[in-house]
Amino acid sequence: AKSLVCNDCGKKFRSVAQAEFHASKTEHVNFGESTEEIAPLTEEEKKARLEELRQKLAEKRAGMSEQDKIDRKRNEQIRLKSTKEVADIKEDLAKKEQIKEAQAKRREKLQEVEAKKRIQAKIAADKEERRLKSEREKATRAGQAPPPQAAAAPLPTTSGPVTSKPASAYAESRLRLQTPNGTVQKTFPVETTL
Repeated sequence: AKSLVCNDCGKKFRSVAQAEFHASKTEHVNFGESTEEIAPLTEEEKKARLEELRQKLAEKRAGMSEQDKIDRKRNEQIRLKSTKEVADIKEDLAKKEQIKEAQAKRREKLQEVEAKKRIQAKIAADKEERRLKSEREKATRAGQAPPPQAAAAPLPTTSGPVTSKPASAYAESRLRLQTPNGTVQKTFPVETTL
């Protein structure tokens, strides 16, 4: 045997190393021995073969660089698209967060207003209670019957003038005299004349 031949594609090889290289590239596994001797290449054939290999390599590199450009362009488009999507998502989240904050502030303001109203109503009720207590104590000191306790009526919300009762609705009159020894207060029925 003077050479090896690939039974799958018919190529001939001078050495086992060349056959193994061919097998690793093409995955051909069916090799046989041949009695034909492969003539060595002449200088011109070597140069032609070398030039052919160089051209193939240049074409392969050019093809790879074109493919690289296409891949880079595609990757850049994907990156820009993903960046835009991420920016849109962040913007949406920021808007939702602002809406939540605005709603929370509105709720806080409403709660503050309600709390102020409750406090003002409580203060007004306390004032009314103190006033009634003071009147009872004065009536007790003066030896009169304490005024009837009024039911806790809701306080007027308007700050306008309060209208008084008509004259026919009063049942008694009070007379207060200031003397050097103190104040004298007397209560009389409305029909009593001075």
